[in-house]
Amino acid sequence: MKFTGKIRSISIKEGKAPYGYIIPNIRISGHEGEILFFGDKLIDINIEDLKIGDLVQFNTNEWRRRDGSREKVAVEVCLFQENIRLTPKPRPQSKIEDSNDVKGMKDKISSYLSNSLSISDAGEFEDYVFMILRLLGIHNLYQYDKKNQAGRADGFFIIGSLAVMYDCTLRQTFEDYKKEQIENYVNKLKNSQITIDVRLTDGGSKKKTLQIQGKNRQVWIITQSQSRELYDVDGIRVKEVSIKDIMKIFTKKLYSDTFEEEELSSSLTVIDKS
Repeated sequence: MKFTGKIRSISIKEGKAPYGYIIPNIRISGHEGEILFFGDKLIDINIEDLKIGDLVQFNTNEWRRRDGSREKVAVEVCLFQENIRLTPKPRPQSKIEDSNDVKGMKDKISSYLSNSLSISDAGEFEDYVFMILRLLGIHNLYQYDKKNQAGRADGFFIIGSLAVMYDCTLRQTFEDYKKEQIENYVNKLKNSQITIDVRLTDGGSKKKTLQIQGKNRQVWIITQSQSRELYDVDGIRVKEVSIKDIMKIFTKKLYSDTFEEEELSSSLTVIDKS
């Protein structure tokens, strides 16, 4: 802990180590009254340049006298300007902390991310969907390795009691084109666990096994069109899910003061009803 105080006296005599005394501004634990300092414990100033009454800052340390007794002395003594604080000044409120500016930033985020309908590249659309799902706060979200993706889904996620295998497409009519793929997704979800190849940030991939028994299992075909339920296979619901409806949930969460994981899971479960 650093202390402050005023120089009470200074002693500079030939053949002796220069020293002085400081009157602390507050009581120092384990020490009474003024505190001794030596000239060689000064920082950025010589003792000859000190004046009586100068305000200084210092730390304390124990010093052993010749008779074996100990007392606290001031060390690391330096001039202390009155306009300098020992503790940081409160950080002034920045513009972004103003409630109106925060709302404006939320508006910009929502507007910027709502450009999904302008995406015309399939790979870009897939990455966009993954980003929005991640921003929603879905932590157990996995994107399949694109190098070995032929015939496979684009990703898989679990949140709460919901387990979803999803595929992204820009096709307006996809039912016949993706019929076999959807059947494959449904069959995978019928198992009690699922093993997926997920891509890593370094470009590699690894296998991960997830338990899905007892989950509400769904297959999503994510498009730029409208959300609807296509059919049900042994309790596994196959849906077309519009990226616009996913963005609606994201926007609701963005502007909400509280949006728990349970509410997010419930909203995603019935997204085709929104």
